[in-house]
Amino acid sequence: MMIQPSRRDGLFISLLFVLFIAWPSFIQPIEAKRHHHITPTNWTSALDRAREVVLQLSVDTLATLATGTMAQCAGKAPAFTIPSLTFKGFCLQDGPTGVNWGGWVGGGGNTTQFPVGMNAAQTWDRELIYERGFMMGEEFKALGINGAMGPGINMGRVAAAGRNWESFGSDPWMIGEAGALTVQGLQDAGTIAIAKHYIANEQETSRFTYDALIDQRTFYEVYAYPFLKVVRAGTGSIMCALNKVNGTVACVNNAVQNIVLKNEFGFKGFIISDWQGGALNGALAGMDVAMPGQLYPATTIKQDVVAGRLSLARLQDMVQRVLAPYFLLGQDLNFPDQIDNNPKSVSTPAHAAHARKMAADSAVLLKNLNSFLPIFPSAGLKIAVIGSDAGPPSRRNSLFPFFTGIDGTITQGWGSGSAPLPYIVDPLQAIRSRYGGPDGSLVSSLLSNWDLASASTIAAAADVAIVFVCSNSGEGGFVFDTNTGDRNNISIWFQGDTLIRTVSSVNANTIVVMHTPGQVLMNAWNTNPNVKAIIWAGMPGQETGNGLVDILSGDVNPSGKLVYTIAAAEADYGATINFSPQEPVLVSYTDKLLVDYRWFDALDKTPLYEFGFGLSYTTFTYCNLMIKGYADPGPNSDDSIVLYNITCVITNNSNRTAGAEVAQLYIGYPEVVGEPKRVLRGFDKIMLAPGASGTVEFTLTALDLAYWDVPMHVWNLYPGQYMVWVGASSRDIRLTGFLWIGRIPTSTTADFHASTAFYSATTAGNVVSTSTAAIHSATTTNSYATTTAYSYATATASGMIATTGSVPYRPILLWSKTGLAWPDGDAANLWALAGNGWNRVSWLYTYGAWPPPSASLMSLDFVPMLWGCAGIQDWDVAISQGIFDNVTAVLAFNEPDVSSQSNLSPAVAAEIYQRHIHPLSQLGINLGAPAVSQTSKGASWLKDFFTLCKSCAVDFLPVHWFGNRCIDLQNYLMNIHDTYPHLPIWVTEWACTPSSSSSSNHEEEGGGGSCNGTSINTFVQCTTSWMASQSWIQRYSYYGAMRDLGGHVPSSNALLSPNGTMNTPLGVFYVQDKHG
Repeated sequence: MMIQPSRRDGLFISLLFVLFIAWPSFIQPIEAKRHHHITPTNWTSALDRAREVVLQLSVDTLATLATGTMAQCAGKAPAFTIPSLTFKGFCLQDGPTGVNWGGWVGGGGNTTQFPVGMNAAQTWDRELIYERGFMMGEEFKALGINGAMGPGINMGRVAAAGRNWESFGSDPWMIGEAGALTVQGLQDAGTIAIAKHYIANEQETSRFTYDALIDQRTFYEVYAYPFLKVVRAGTGSIMCALNKVNGTVACVNNAVQNIVLKNEFGFKGFIISDWQGGALNGALAGMDVAMPGQLYPATTIKQDVVAGRLSLARLQDMVQRVLAPYFLLGQDLNFPDQIDNNPKSVSTPAHAAHARKMAADSAVLLKNLNSFLPIFPSAGLKIAVIGSDAGPPSRRNSLFPFFTGIDGTITQGWGSGSAPLPYIVDPLQAIRSRYGGPDGSLVSSLLSNWDLASASTIAAAADVAIVFVCSNSGEGGFVFDTNTGDRNNISIWFQGDTLIRTVSSVNANTIVVMHTPGQVLMNAWNTNPNVKAIIWAGMPGQETGNGLVDILSGDVNPSGKLVYTIAAAEADYGATINFSPQEPVLVSYTDKLLVDYRWFDALDKTPLYEFGFGLSYTTFTYCNLMIKGYADPGPNSDDSIVLYNITCVITNNSNRTAGAEVAQLYIGYPEVVGEPKRVLRGFDKIMLAPGASGTVEFTLTALDLAYWDVPMHVWNLYPGQYMVWVGASSRDIRLTGFLWIGRIPTSTTADFHASTAFYSATTAGNVVSTSTAAIHSATTTNSYATTTAYSYATATASGMIATTGSVPYRPILLWSKTGLAWPDGDAANLWALAGNGWNRVSWLYTYGAWPPPSASLMSLDFVPMLWGCAGIQDWDVAISQGIFDNVTAVLAFNEPDVSSQSNLSPAVAAEIYQRHIHPLSQLGINLGAPAVSQTSKGASWLKDFFTLCKSCAVDFLPVHWFGNRCIDLQNYLMNIHDTYPHLPIWVTEWACTPSSSSSSNHEEEGGGGSCNGTSINTFVQCTTSWMASQSWIQRYSYYGAMRDLGGHVPSSNALLSPNGTMNTPLGVFYVQDKHG
């Protein structure tokens, strides 16, 4: 029985801690408040309420709410009172990692420094990401702060960009997903989310002046997409950026604010400027709040209204948008007073425990040579901890201006996106606690990167050496060691490379731990065999040491995965910082859609570590890819309705170690659409007990599959075939399939041929890539049979080898229910062919005969499924028995018996298709042999089937025919062709009987069915020639049972079973020229 595990290993956080401390009563367990209550109806009610208030306010009061001041709050609006409302004022505060300036606002040391956004994303854990947002929202609210200036959802286009760590990686879909979850968390806790920085804010250098030159499609699909997602998640506010976009500053850009954000995306909240971002020109272009007020104070706003430069209606709209989120989140009801002077702790044990869990779950294990990790504490184990990044700061970074100081281990970047440390558990402290023994003497340390002689000495004396290295970045305007926000390069700082080489030269058990804001160069030492393990710990916040030790000790099995690509050289990336001192600074987005891993895929560059990569202390097997769904082509950006459901089964291969795996879904578009080779469109993280299996699930909406159609100026679904990849990273693809957009039952389109690369090493590849090919069917009996009857039980693998030894293509094995009971030895002999030119083997399992003849036959590339009278229950049995567990793909040929609707009716077939069949089944529906009087039923069966099954798009129609007159085969095929004239037909296998009758419906109508007579050879020759002459019969087989192994031609009676139908016991399909 398959074990269905929990999706998570349970909250690391114990909310019971709250019973033992005093903290605000409105901070409740997460599940008590998680409801994602924001809907269009809620927004309408909030806007109506705001409108009622606005109409009661004077121009003076309205003006004060459209700008702000800086006090204890980074941005503040004054209080006012009207009969229907006592408004206590508005307080807005940074930032995306926790309450910034917490020492100023909350008294110091009383808020949580959470792991940064990059770390949150690298958990690939929706629950953890949401909970982080919720807990931050609780702390903002507890301090009386109405709005949190976060999350940051910029792209990470450039590896060295200063504020990448605030956001969620380098993929627009991932950033949109994590950004939306963070918005939901913040706002479910009662704090307005202010997503930033809109838009194309991808470097700090010259951030007040640089001009992002970006084409329309790239703008929408890459840089605007995350903002669309947070708008649909209900964000109350968005901060516009200081940089220009195609010549105009974002905060005063009518196109990006009014047209795109408000009109097209439907944003109902307020746009707030980044500090000093706009004035009257901004208000006219869609900016609703000018911060912090010096550039556009309330007095100037009033003057502009009086003078007619700013309409009263526009000012009222600005303030209505400001107040709508206030009412939306119920901040008019018992919202806490702003805490200015009385210190108050709002961090809780639950928040600290969450920070620790996220620090551990976001750590990415990049290397673990020979399973060196984990390290279990043991008597006498000596560990050396080396590097300044391992130790505590001599003074907390909150004492540096905007946290720019680097004094001890790195927990976050600098600038407004950071938060103060209430305390820190540094790595050295945590390692000593876990490994140091009673007196800590088993752990030696050197907190310097420069004393290489001492580093070499203590490393040589240790059993294990752990080297800590770092780099940092942050907001522009604050400089560290000539790095003005953006990093000057992506090298490790403080001669970290030299330190690693020094230590690893004397200690063969070196571990490297990196605290960095993103990518760093590692190729100087990452393949060194003495470097046994590499851990990217990122910027893990206040619980940095505990989170790391949880990984080192094996208390937590690493499951973090990269959300960016680590290159072998900085020049391998597609974008760089423009450091030009000459104005104007132009930043051309010439990489277009090819951000990060998309660039590497397009240029076929091999990265050091690819997007999505991360190791575990166990391994996982993927199988059973299932894709169900349907979508009509055309304009569509709905993300509320699931169009496709995709599942697969993942198994933990360890019999002793539990672990979590992140399965990633990538989509490949039809080539004509012009999308990158593959794009991330889903992930699911599953926790598995040792040896357990579980199902991961992905859903696709219209927005997930749409592209931005520039001529039509809409999100559009292009009709055709889409590749579906599921894997452990962007390059570690484990399962491959297809989905279709649109109904394609009657034509073979160019889009189909985009998939031939997938088939290139399989028999199916030979078939689809050979345009003028026939499927040659050679049947096999016992070796060199001389009898006129088939001996099912005595056929051997050697017979198969003899038959197919000269086959020029890789065969597809067919196994019938009457089956050959091969002994295991013969099966193994057959399987050995995989090393003898049969480097891809596929197996056809027909008529519901379970179990397979040998377990060794299950490691296949795909299973062409010939299914006769079996119904849904037989499919369910096959799935439950794990028949397809190790099959990469399934090519399903249904064989409905059109002469007996009760056997496999169109309704039953449609349900089977929709419930169970892998998308490769969309290659065709196989119609079986009807009775003589049923030659017209095939077309009517197909009509009913396509009516019932919209998702059953087919690319061709394979026909499998046995038992009736050859002339009936012709008539049958022509009836199908008359109904579906653009649908190519493949006659995959056929055998028919001689008959003296020459009657034919088509003959009476002037058709061409004319093969008749009593000689089987005459029939075969005539029918073969006729099929060769029909252009719509794209591929066909030779006579299905024409020859056995010895070249013997059986008598006509031997071709038929007692009931008049041909039972092929074992056969081989391969491709041959159609005419020869």
